[in-house]
Amino acid sequence: MTASPHPLLRVPRFVFTVRLALLCVGVGCGTSALAQSVEPPKSPVAPQRVEITTQQASDDRKDANAAKTVVLRDDLARFNDASLGQMLARVPGVVVLGAGSQAREITMRGLGGGYTQILINGEPVPPGFSLDSIAPDLIERIEVIRSATADASTQSIAGSINIVLRRAAATGQHEVKLSASTYGGLGSTGLTSQYGNKVGAVSYSIASSANFERDAWRSSVTTSAFDASGRPVYRHEGPSVERGTKFTLGVSPRAVYKPDDSKSLTVDGLLQWQRFDYVGNDTRRPVFGDRPAFDYNDMSFVTDTLQARMGVAGKTRLGDDGTLELKLNGTLFRRRLDFVFDGYQAGVQQVARTLGSDLQDTSSSLVGKYSLGLTNAHTLGSGWDIQSGRRSEDRIQRETSTSGAATLNLDEDYAATVNRLAFYLQDEWTVSPALSGYFGVRWEALETRTRGVTLTPLRKRATVLSPTMQWLWKVPETKGDQVRLAIGRTYKAPTARDLIPRRWVVADNAATSPNFQGNPALEPELAWGVDLGYERYLGRDIFVGANVYARNIQNVILTQVFQAADGTWISTPVNSGGALVLGLELETKAKLNQVFTALPDIDVRAGLGVNRSRVDAVPGPGNRLSRQPPLTASLGMDYRMVGAPLTLGGSFNFEKQELVRTSATQSQRLAGKRGLDLYGLWRVNPTMNVRATMTNLLQPDAGAFNVYDDGNFRQERAFTLQSFRTFRLSLEFKL
Repeated sequence: MTASPHPLLRVPRFVFTVRLALLCVGVGCGTSALAQSVEPPKSPVAPQRVEITTQQASDDRKDANAAKTVVLRDDLARFNDASLGQMLARVPGVVVLGAGSQAREITMRGLGGGYTQILINGEPVPPGFSLDSIAPDLIERIEVIRSATADASTQSIAGSINIVLRRAAATGQHEVKLSASTYGGLGSTGLTSQYGNKVGAVSYSIASSANFERDAWRSSVTTSAFDASGRPVYRHEGPSVERGTKFTLGVSPRAVYKPDDSKSLTVDGLLQWQRFDYVGNDTRRPVFGDRPAFDYNDMSFVTDTLQARMGVAGKTRLGDDGTLELKLNGTLFRRRLDFVFDGYQAGVQQVARTLGSDLQDTSSSLVGKYSLGLTNAHTLGSGWDIQSGRRSEDRIQRETSTSGAATLNLDEDYAATVNRLAFYLQDEWTVSPALSGYFGVRWEALETRTRGVTLTPLRKRATVLSPTMQWLWKVPETKGDQVRLAIGRTYKAPTARDLIPRRWVVADNAATSPNFQGNPALEPELAWGVDLGYERYLGRDIFVGANVYARNIQNVILTQVFQAADGTWISTPVNSGGALVLGLELETKAKLNQVFTALPDIDVRAGLGVNRSRVDAVPGPGNRLSRQPPLTASLGMDYRMVGAPLTLGGSFNFEKQELVRTSATQSQRLAGKRGLDLYGLWRVNPTMNVRATMTNLLQPDAGAFNVYDDGNFRQERAFTLQSFRTFRLSLEFKL
């Protein structure tokens, strides 16, 4: 039988989607053309390439060589989000996998799991660093960077997301915000404060936050199995009820010493502690066939997490045309976990399990950059990046059984050290007022070492050479049209967890929920990519952009599932050939009363993403990269009432999902998303605001449908997670 063509190769359907998307761009261009008289033409500005820096608090994407989107503090604060994940889900080009306060994954172009690089203040986050525990009020802006540059790590096949923490204030300010919310009938509260001032050549700020959050999750799981003839073997189904309480304290200080324009010294940091208490119970009712290992279980755990970051950055002029920059950073992530599990069968306790785990992750880095201005329009740069990180964990598991069931006691510890050394050269050249170029090459060497009580010592080395090239052309005789082209090589390194051949055990082991075991033979994924974009700017208030991209990835890491001799199901990552990724991204924003003066003061923003991929080692149809949404869309509006200090707004986000074959035996389909959020901002007086938000108004259920089928045995697992509306009220003061 001939397999049906993969959706990527069904040209008429894909062409129709592209034509529809281009029609949206055309409408946006036509709208912006009506507004060309809003702002008189400006003289061409010599373009400057993107700098991942914490000093700039404006949307500078127009004159940046690398295509990016900058979301500023005022835009981030619209919906008064309680977590970073909720905030990122509204950023154009970003999709967050997960629901509620559950574990989530941040993706660009539908690619997560290491394809998207996450940065804090321009530096890669260390493994284990919990992004969702960073309070949203500690964030200054978020940058979504689509292409790589040599002076930052090229471990960014999909792109990079840079989270910039709040910076020092130039003048005295003190802001305080009190908030309260309800989710699923449970209340949460929060308090944040931002204080900043300037004394002589020193400016400083301290941002702090305290949050108490309660969440509830109600879910259901159905597991079914079939033999080679398709005859049902068993079916289990049942609900789960879970609750969590989270308490977080955080502080982010920052100080900048700038005696003159030629030198500066910046010290910043982040210190955050979090405690999370969880309780849950899980029922697996056998409808027919074999009974599950546990038909009922109780679980509870407590985690205490401490994370800290400290950075020192200095910049000084060397001679008339040279500049030297140095950055020294250190991070610490520490987590203590105490876990209790009781499994029952027909009302009889089968296993009582306790688990204690201490995890610590530390890293330090030294980054240097020297820039030499040959002319006002031509700059050469070189630099280095040295980073060392160590991750260690002690894990003790004890099991007892009063019914004679088999038990397993474990005493495990492991340590993994990851070292990185990088050098780069780059050339930034403004050829003319209309054309600028960027050329760079980066060499990175990575070394991973692991050891453990039950592990064979492992040492893994890899080197990657990444050339990059970018062009920015400002179309002559236009007021704001420009074209971008970027070509470069990027990579994705396997994590220490992926390399360590230790098993991570799950409570309900099955083909569709297996244990995990690392693979020390993994090699990095390598990718060549191209981005081509068109942008139209009409002042600061009207923008239309379109971007197409392609990635050719080699050594793609896929997950394989097998059954061990003892009957345990295990998944392990393996390199599996190549993959092709294609996509189209559209974005627009505008003030409607600058297009038609008769319209009210309404800001509109919209985005559309079309993603396609094909994995060579997996048979089609549906052989796409795991969890990549084929279509995403967003629409947002803000309305400022005339004669009243009131702003109303809302946003709608849509995410389509389809069945994906993740290997020859595995398939998965995630639930699509439809999110509707509304907010209102009342400016009581110049020093006080009241903000009310209603999020997740459509209450879509999250979930996943997983299938394992090797021709002799088939198992299906359907998981559904109920979501709730969230209502949040906050008072914001400027003292």
